[in-house]
Amino acid sequence: MKDKEVITLNGKVFIYYSNKGLVFRYPTGIDTKQQNTPENQHIIQSLVKKQRDIIYQYRMENGTNPSREYVKSKMKGEILSCNATLQDYIKEFMGFKQTEVKHGNIKQQSILDYKNLQSSISNFEKTTKKQIQLTGVTEDMVNRFKLYLIKKGLNNNTIKKRLKSFKIFLNYCESKKYMRLNFDYSRVKIKTYDPTIVTLTEDEFQKLKAWEPGKYQKVKDLFVFGIMTSMRYSDIISVREHHIINGNIVKKSEKTDIQQIIPLTKLSREILERYDFNLQLYTTQSYNRLLKLMGKESGIFESEVVLVEQRGNQKLEIKKRKWECLESHTARRTFITRSIGKGIPLNIIMGITGHTRIETLSRYMDKYTPTNGYRELLEG
Repeated sequence: MKDKEVITLNGKVFIYYSNKGLVFRYPTGIDTKQQNTPENQHIIQSLVKKQRDIIYQYRMENGTNPSREYVKSKMKGEILSCNATLQDYIKEFMGFKQTEVKHGNIKQQSILDYKNLQSSISNFEKTTKKQIQLTGVTEDMVNRFKLYLIKKGLNNNTIKKRLKSFKIFLNYCESKKYMRLNFDYSRVKIKTYDPTIVTLTEDEFQKLKAWEPGKYQKVKDLFVFGIMTSMRYSDIISVREHHIINGNIVKKSEKTDIQQIIPLTKLSREILERYDFNLQLYTTQSYNRLLKLMGKESGIFESEVVLVEQRGNQKLEIKKRKWECLESHTARRTFITRSIGKGIPLNIIMGITGHTRIETLSRYMDKYTPTNGYRELLEG
């Protein structure tokens, strides 16, 4: 730390700043006798880092050092308390990520992963009956958190996402000098697996198109549009008329930023026109809920599906009706299996879907067999 950034006065530790003879001392609330403990050191370092950032930002924008009152007002509004918990740091991290969204550095949907982490940490704390401090993040704590997620019934792939989000959060804390991770995070492992791919058969798709949906008209239109175009739901709801060029949807993916050129069929264009080129009709959560209700009431998706899940070291086979498995991404998966079944070359499919690795599409190859289209090609 620089000279006089931290001072002691009357047995207490203060963050110090002066300009033109005017002095600002921010009280940390830490006794000098306790200032060298790891927890208090990271609190002091975080406060110093915040003050440095305030001064640097002001200097870059104004070419001079800020006044004492300016630094005082900024420190008062921005710092964490000396009793800050892990949740306090996560809240600050969430605020930072929201700013990243506004600046276009990350996608809004990334925030959902961090919200899920925040919720999982909060529920984990309830089982321990105490709030976790940032200095309490140890290898043992992370492994206990992982075990908690397994016991809660989350599958290994979902747990992997939680642990990845947690590591990103810890990297942020290290970059701010709030803490120093004292173990190798890569040792915290969880075995992932290939989830069961649920798609519509050609017969189910044709029955869906012919079905009179009544109150589910919008839900059906969104689902059919997704099947016809391969688009993720986040892309579907952001399509507008200016994206239609020469009979194609020409648009960068909201998730990957990859340019896609998607042929519009007569049916998919009719759906767009029905809603004046704006399919932003539901939130993702509402749409997925209504999709299952529509699937159940249609009577089309009553076939049994066996889902294979990995939870910890346990491999489970879960039987469900297909309508219970319907979600927005089912449409995209169905587009791929229909396209493969119709003999469309994989490079063409990848150009439409925006996939960059052929290995991703190869998982769909076993979804079409001689009974759903290939026999006709052989016999023709």
